[in-house]
Amino acid sequence: MQTEIFTDRLCLRPIRPEDAGPLELYCADERLSRNLERVPHPYPPGMAANFVARTAKDTADDLVRVIEHGSGREAQLIGVIALRDRVRLGFWLGVPFWDAGFATEAVGAFADLAEAEGYGPLEARVFQDNPRSSRVLTKLGFDYLGEGRAFSLARGHEVPYWEFQRKKAST
Repeated sequence: MQTEIFTDRLCLRPIRPEDAGPLELYCADERLSRNLERVPHPYPPGMAANFVARTAKDTADDLVRVIEHGSGREAQLIGVIALRDRVRLGFWLGVPFWDAGFATEAVGAFADLAEAEGYGPLEARVFQDNPRSSRVLTKLGFDYLGEGRAFSLARGHEVPYWEFQRKKAST
């Protein structure tokens, strides 16, 4: 997949070591961490740096991009989007950036390019008490597949989720 993806307001770019600070700041917010499976609360020091080190290079099956708003010196990291095992899509935005349309813009651009490059069909799951992310997926053509339960590190127990899939556009 190309290194950077640009939209009207965003740049999705590879992760860099200096991203650990903002990632740690956003992930420490329980309002965010409770919506994610693998992010604990409280968020331990050094966990963001470990995440950056593990995900700094794309593999054939996994892609990770940070989501930046703005450009040049004004660019600000606002979230992360990733594709695991060629199909599993995950994304989050820092709480100050919710409800501004950034997630729909980022996920749409990322999903379109991933599918054009042969990844997919894309799947995503969202905790049932996270309607914002469900709306993002349904706006972008993801269909509801079913439900299940997954363990949330931040909550310390299993949480019900909805499963979605976006079928590749036929060419």
